[in-house]
Amino acid sequence: MTESILKNKALSLWLDNPNLKHFPEIAKNENCDVLVVGGGIAGITTAYLLAKENVDVILIDAFEFMKLSTGNTTAKVTYQHDLIYRHILDKYDVETAKLYYQAQAEAMEMIESLVADHEIRCDMRKTYSMLYASDDEGIVKLRKEFEAYEKIGITGNMVEDVPYGLPGRVGLKVDNQLEFDPVKYLSHLIAELEKMGIRMFEYSRAEDIEEQDGLKRIKLQNGNEITANRVVVSTGFPFFDGSGKYFMRLAPYRSYLVAFPVEEAEEGMFITATEPKYSIRFSEAEGRKHLLIGGRGHKVGQEESAENSYRELIDFGQRYFHVGDPSHRWSAQDYESLDKVPYIGKISSKENGIYVATGFRKWGMTNGTAAAILLKDTLMGKESRYQDLFAPNRGEVRESLGKAMKENLNVAKEMIKGKVASKKTELTDINLEEGGIIRHRGKRAGAFKDNNGKLFLVDATCTHLGCELMYNDAEHTYDCPCHGSRFRHDGSIIEGPATKPLKKLDE
Repeated sequence: MTESILKNKALSLWLDNPNLKHFPEIAKNENCDVLVVGGGIAGITTAYLLAKENVDVILIDAFEFMKLSTGNTTAKVTYQHDLIYRHILDKYDVETAKLYYQAQAEAMEMIESLVADHEIRCDMRKTYSMLYASDDEGIVKLRKEFEAYEKIGITGNMVEDVPYGLPGRVGLKVDNQLEFDPVKYLSHLIAELEKMGIRMFEYSRAEDIEEQDGLKRIKLQNGNEITANRVVVSTGFPFFDGSGKYFMRLAPYRSYLVAFPVEEAEEGMFITATEPKYSIRFSEAEGRKHLLIGGRGHKVGQEESAENSYRELIDFGQRYFHVGDPSHRWSAQDYESLDKVPYIGKISSKENGIYVATGFRKWGMTNGTAAAILLKDTLMGKESRYQDLFAPNRGEVRESLGKAMKENLNVAKEMIKGKVASKKTELTDINLEEGGIIRHRGKRAGAFKDNNGKLFLVDATCTHLGCELMYNDAEHTYDCPCHGSRFRHDGSIIEGPATKPLKKLDE
């Protein structure tokens, strides 16, 4: 069964939903006051909050709404974001760390209120969250994080009883956290947007933004364009840079999840304080109860085998929870800023009327909602106490120059490594439903054979900045180790900063 789940197409619990509403590709030029690009939790919630203020909004996505990070999350609604508070306190100060906490708490309150007020059936449960550690290094980190909680005013407790036989000696526990189904939740907001007459389009990839007569002209891949007064870019990695140099300031990471059917959906959400990371929670929906095990994250394109990451998660679940085989497996991608605090606000000092929301560091349920709250206030001309905290031009590039240089040295290393790395060297090594990097006419190429033996050959060089791609054996994709662009086996774009598909090659 484990082998079959790895061979099956990846599908999350949340996206395993036959009732999802779909929207057409944009078919003509459009205009609006605010264009929101990106149909994840940040984009959908931003569009919803603006529409409630009677703003003329258009919402578009390059693929389908919720199909990337938002639909492939663990869906923890919590302000316990790993060891973030000690980090912010050390890098900045108590007030900055307190603002981060308050932004997350406010986002949680909004989600809970919307669910209650609209009676949204999204399997929301209140539970506790716990960071736990099994070694001396992790215990020291947890105690420092608890000290940060006390300085900030976060209610938490150090405990010695880590449940379910998990390999933890000490835990840091916070109560009254939430878990839910993000797709059901956001599907309701989308239905509300429809009722308000908001125009929504899928498979409508934005490629560039040009300024003309004070208006933004957003160029789409299909040749149409949208004219807007203002633009919100909430696409994971910003498709438009706006001189903000986001390719230097964002590190792309992938992580993996598996779901096991269980008899009872127990209490608690858990995450390890040290590497390797394991993220744990339970889910209870109508007639379906599951244990979710996530983690084994790594920088995009810099893992020898994504399939092995799934195997590690399956082994962890079976070892500590004595479950059978998983029913679902999926993966997600998110981006981390240089100081681990998201970029939310004006995309750069050189651009007016263009806003960004990115760098959620795998905590998008609250960070994405906090982004929507902040962007709504900003676009409505209101001051926000969070605007300086999340400001993309807050100056952390200068303060974190060493890390930025390290990240780019890593990028350069991967670019050079990619020129010579090849797990497979002969086309004859590629079997059905298998792919890899081969030498084709003296150059690196991506090769994949489908079940019918049809061969797909593509140039294995990323169309963003020319990095060499690596093959992802679990998802059958080509992933960029430099800036996180990902491509399907036929060369079409999945996500990342790339806006052009891979070049197809002849046999």
